[in-house]
Amino acid sequence: MEPEHRKWMYDRKRIREEFVQGVDGFIDYAMSLYPFLTDGVIRCLCLKCKCPNFEKPEDVKLHLYKKGFEDDYYVWTAHVSN
Repeated sequence: MEPEHRKWMYDRKRIREEFVQGVDGFIDYAMSLYPFLTDGVIRCLCLKCKCPNFEKPEDVKLHLYKKGFEDDYYVWTAHVSN
């Protein structure tokens, strides 16, 4: 079941403002976590990378715009604060 507040993640018929704002919010959140604070990278959860890759935030943003989010990643389990 998809949470209402994250429906924007998979509505990519065209890149809408809600998607852009959501990606920006995700990037901001990921930049508050340990990997970014220590190494300047965040996990990429695009459809191709599927989280094991660490990339610069601007690269993750580009991946998300081009490829979209990994399937069913409504709960950001790989992006939790320690």
